[in-house]
Amino acid sequence: MLPAVVLASWWAQAQPAPAAAPLAAVASPAPAPLDNRIAVFASYARRLGNEGTAIGPPNGFSVGGSYERRILPLPHDLDLSAGLDFFYDQFWTGVSPNSIVMAAQSQVYEDERMISQTSFAATATAAWRWRRLRPYAQVGGGFTIAYFNTPEDQYTPGKLTAVQPLIRTTAGLDVAVTRNIAIAVRIAYTHLFTRPTLDATPIGGPPAAYSFLGDLFEAGAGVALGF
Repeated sequence: MLPAVVLASWWAQAQPAPAAAPLAAVASPAPAPLDNRIAVFASYARRLGNEGTAIGPPNGFSVGGSYERRILPLPHDLDLSAGLDFFYDQFWTGVSPNSIVMAAQSQVYEDERMISQTSFAATATAAWRWRRLRPYAQVGGGFTIAYFNTPEDQYTPGKLTAVQPLIRTTAGLDVAVTRNIAIAVRIAYTHLFTRPTLDATPIGGPPAAYSFLGDLFEAGAGVALGF
């Protein structure tokens, strides 16, 4: 009897233990949707077309922000939002105009030429929430206040301010870091409906007209806050 018990015990220990069930992969949970979103951005900006090179520089920077309010949640994690945005684009370059001291004499000095666009728009946004990602497309309409200033004689009087109506299309992506904070990236194209001209009367030269306030492109990144 004892040999049979010992043999049965040895046989049970020799059997391989059943394999442990593999752990199921746990997907990163999606943060709960929030009704409000505020975002701030810093971007590269470019003046497009012939206007961008008529009076340079074509390249500059943009800073701004936006606010969205979710107004219509849709099936499949889609959302429609309405909001506002504000952006300031600046294009700057150093120049060396001549300052007339007396007849037949001039002195070269360093100064700057500056073009800026300060824009305001009402926006409509369609977004899709997938885990921690939120890609979106946006369209907006509003206006921009353009400003030009330079001391250069060839562009006398050297100043221009104009209000231009606009339409802006934007594509972006939010990547959630916490429930309330996301890293945000965006690209935007702004079409301006008017082309104001600067009528220059340079000293000692023929009059000239310059059209240099055209469409804009922006690409940048920032931070979005949901609440």
